[in-house]
This record gives sequence, C-alpha cells and structure tokens, in this order.
Amino acid sequence: MTHLLKNRLVEVVKGWKALLSTFILGFALIAYMPQAHAAVPTFTMTVQSLAGTNSKILVTFSEGVSGTSGGSTALNSADFVIGGTDGLSIVTVSHTAGNDYAVLSLDGNVNVGGAGELTIACAAAAIYDENTADACVQGDTDVLGAAIDNTITVTDANISIAGGTGTGGAYIVGDTVTVTWDNSAGGDNNTDPLAALSPVTATLNGFGGGAAAGMTDTTACGGTANDDIYEACYTIAAGNIDNVNVNVSVSAVDALDNSSGLVADTTNATVDNEPPVIVIPGNLTITTDNDVPGQADVGDEVTYNEGTAVADGNTWSVDLTSLTGDAAATNAGSPYTVIIGILDGSIQFTENVVDNAGNRTPGSTVALNVDNFYSPPSQGGNVTPPEDNNDACDPEVDTCPDETPAEEEPATEEAQPTATEDDTTMNDEEAEEMINDVVDMVDQSECGRSMTSNPFGDIASHWAKDYIQALYASCVIDGKTSTSFDPDAYITRCELTKVAVNAFGYDVEPVTEKPFDDVEIDSWCAPYAAAAKKAGIVEGIWENLFAPDMLVDRAQAVTIFVRAGNFGESEAGSPFSDVGEDWYKGYVVRASELDIVDGYGNGKFGPSDHMTRGQAAKVTVETLKNL
Repeated sequence: MTHLLKNRLVEVVKGWKALLSTFILGFALIAYMPQAHAAVPTFTMTVQSLAGTNSKILVTFSEGVSGTSGGSTALNSADFVIGGTDGLSIVTVSHTAGNDYAVLSLDGNVNVGGAGELTIACAAAAIYDENTADACVQGDTDVLGAAIDNTITVTDANISIAGGTGTGGAYIVGDTVTVTWDNSAGGDNNTDPLAALSPVTATLNGFGGGAAAGMTDTTACGGTANDDIYEACYTIAAGNIDNVNVNVSVSAVDALDNSSGLVADTTNATVDNEPPVIVIPGNLTITTDNDVPGQADVGDEVTYNEGTAVADGNTWSVDLTSLTGDAAATNAGSPYTVIIGILDGSIQFTENVVDNAGNRTPGSTVALNVDNFYSPPSQGGNVTPPEDNNDACDPEVDTCPDETPAEEEPATEEAQPTATEDDTTMNDEEAEEMINDVVDMVDQSECGRSMTSNPFGDIASHWAKDYIQALYASCVIDGKTSTSFDPDAYITRCELTKVAVNAFGYDVEPVTEKPFDDVEIDSWCAPYAAAAKKAGIVEGIWENLFAPDMLVDRAQAVTIFVRAGNFGESEAGSPFSDVGEDWYKGYVVRASELDIVDGYGNGKFGPSDHMTRGQAAKVTVETLKNL
C-alpha cells in the first residue's frame, strides 16, 4: 500500500513538471517573437507649384510626425527620398515637430507626366509617429501630369476702391477709402489646401496710407466676414497730396509662399488732401432797405466779399443756410435775399473756402441780426407790402393802426364749413358720373390710371374721396406716399400750384433758370412754379419770392383757381362779411358766383384759413365743372 502511494505521487509530480515546462516554453516563444507596432501613419503628396525651379510639394501625414522617436525634431531634406525624375532635389523642408504636414521646396527642372513619375518616400527609419518609436512612414507614389502652376491669381477686374465724396468723386480730407479684392467664387476664386491666404495687402500710399495695408475677410471695413472678399480701409488726413490717376495695388500670398505679386487696379482716382489755406479772410456786409442798421429783414440782401486763399481752384462761400430757417437748405450764394421764415435774433454765419476737389476750410464767423418772421396779408399774387416792410411800424416807437378790424376776426370754432362747402356726399352713380366727367375734361392722354381704383387707404371713408379719386384717375394729383393721400393735411403753395397747372393743362417744361428767387432750378417745384408764373396764375407773394412751402390760405387758393380757369374777377359786391375791399375780393366773389365755394354757415368766407388737401381736391373739381 505504501509502495502504491509512493509511485502515484511520483507520477503526479512528473505531470506538474511537464505542464510547467510547457508554460515556460510558451512564454519564452512569446518573448522572442517580433513586436507588432500600431498602424504607422501614411502620407499623401499634393502639388502646390510644379512649374520648373522653385517648385513646392505639400506632404500631408495621417497624424503628427517627427524626425526622431518621441516627436522632438522637425523633418528635414534628409528624411525624404525623391525619385522618378532627373535633376530634381529637395532643397528645404518646412515642418514643425508634431505637425501633420510638411512643405518640400524643390529645385531643378521638373520632368513628370508622360516622361515618368515623381515619387517620394521616407529615408530608412527616419520619420516617426509622434507617439511611437521606430515607425518609418511608408512612401506613396503620385502619378503627376504635365507641369502644374498653383500660384495665387489677383486680377485688376476684381480690385475696386470706394469712398470718395469730393467733386466728381474725388477723395478728400475725411473720406475713408476702402480697397476691396474679390476672391469669392465669382471673383478670382483662389483656393488653398491649408485654407489660409496670408498676408493679403494693399498699397494705400497714394492716398496717404501705408505701402502694405493688411486686407482682411472680416467686418473691420464694413464688409461681411468669411465671404472671401478682402478689404482694407484708410481715413484720409490732411497732407500734401494733390494728384490724379491714383491707384492701389493688391498682393496675396498663401501659406506655402505662393505669391501673386503686386497687381495694380486701374480706377484712376483723384486724390486731394490739401485743404485751402486762408491768407486774407473775406468779410460779410449787409445792404438793407430800412433804418435798422446791422439787421437783415425780409427782402434785404446779405452779401459777402471774398478774401484770399492758397489752394487749387478755390471757390469762396459763406454758409447762409440759417437765413432760410430750414436746416436742410443748401448753402446760399452771394448775394442772398432774405425770405419769410421764423428767425428773429442773432445768427452766426461762417465763411468757407472750397477747393476744386471739395476740401473745405472754415474761416471767420460773423454774427448778424436777422428778423424774417413776418406774416404778410393773404395773397395769391404780387401785392405791395408795407412801405418799410415788417419793421415799418414798430410798436415801441410808433403809434400803429389796428390792422385787424373786428368784422374780420377769424370764424369761431363752431363756425365750420357747411355741408355744401366740405362734406358733400354723393351716391355711387353721381360719383361715377363726376369722375368720368373730370377724366374727360382733363387732357391727360397718357395717364393710364383706373377710374375705379386708387391706392390711398386713408380716404375710404373721407368726405372728399370721390373728388380725390377723380383727380387721381386724371393724373392731376398724387399722394403724400404711394399708399396715403393725407386728405386733412394743409396744402402748400407749390402743391396747390402743381394741381392747378395739371388740372388746366398748362405746359410744364424743363427750367433753365430760377422762376423765383426762393425756388431752386433742381427742385420738384420749379417747373410748375415756372409754368404758373408764365401763365399769370401766380406772381409771388413779395417781389420775386414765391414761398413754395408756405401753407395756402383760402383767399390765395380761390385766386389761383379763378386765374387758372381764366374766369376773371367779379365787380359785384361781396356776399361774405369778412371779404371787403381786399386784393382778393374780385376772385372770391367770382368763385362764389360759379359755385366753386360757398363759405361758412355764419356768412363768412375765412380768407386767412388754411386749406386742406381734401378741400383743394373739391375746389379743383368744382372749378373744372365751369369750363
């Protein structure tokens, strides 16, 4: 028994020894097997510039690489092998350790395409994965066609400049010149594998800026970011440039040093940043027709004398805008006749010298007393004002007569126009007949508007709707805007004059000179004022002043329409208690006889009351009915 156990124990020990030997052998085999590395990075080759000497090739790796194990050294020309062509060598390699691309600068005559293949491979054990050791990148072979030139293209057609505000578009002091280069798909359309054009510059030294102003695809100069349109801008300061045919040049360089070189545009701009220099200032003088020295009143002339300046093509002006009482008015020339306004006090006037490009230099400032606040009697034509104008009767020194007789006080608030004056309504049949009659009477053969529709949403329920419709269909009137007429707004002298000229078919021709001193040639009012003046419909409110923006009163309005219809003045007595022996009496009485107007329910006419646009439409139609 003891012998059997002993033999059994020996067999077990032998078995364990055999098993242990097998494990040891297995581990030993594993230890001596070649180590398998992780997948090594590969690369692709992209031609950047292959046109002979100084060619460039971009090598892009699948991950960051280096020239030594551990990723600590940048690649160099010895790390690559180039083949497939004769006479070509790698001169330099641009690469930073850990980056996934390198740029190879080649030298020599490239002979590729039909003559052979250009291949690049790594030198033995030279290029490493940045995270593992001893991992040489395997070489790729690219079959290249004929010589390829991938340099940057900039063309004159896609370069532009803007920002000149001077005479004829000249660039003057204070202007911001903006240079734009269009590299979008609709422009020069350069694309770069590294998605970076840097730098892009423009020469702005012809405008006083730098010779290499940076252009960006941002919003810095008012453009849109990332739209492939590059811009640079510069605000012109005073200097000593006075030149014509000034241009900019644009240069673009990509990340691989491909360059467009300097490409000039052909805008041929005028640049003048030399403001005029005033040597001897001018001076303001005033000529008046009254006894108030140093004060400009309505009808007075304000003049100035020019000084002396050093500049090219100087013009001299004084800012007389304040004389008009309208901040939007343009500078007036000398002499300037003071017109009716709302000024009463000391006004500052500034002398200016302007050169031929539009640079302006302010000179001396002079204060003058101006009083153009004056309300003359309601007039439709030229009426002689008080002998000494608005200062003839000064309550402080004179005994002034009462100019407003009690019987001519304005009507009370309750004394509104009667039904026959303003708010007459018509049924549909009457309105249609009236509209057709007006369209037939008015000679507007090329009008082309519908007789049954109008674009004005604010007259749908207004009492004057049908009158407005009739005149709109005849092209006699227009709205305040394309969709509104504003029937209850007061009408101005020039607006009413235009209606009268259109309604009665007077010829409207281009004007070559101002019809009135206060109506500019290029204003919309000028041709209508000129036509009305020629026809004797209006003569102005004072000497040669028309006051185009003054609100029309009822006496002026009926005078204009009676004259436009050639009805003449009536010699009958006035039916209105507030119309006596006034300049407008004959016209108001004639308008009453023709049923053009009826007056107020209290027996008054209200000659000084302003007329609305809706009322003007009715008076126009009622006047036309008498033709």
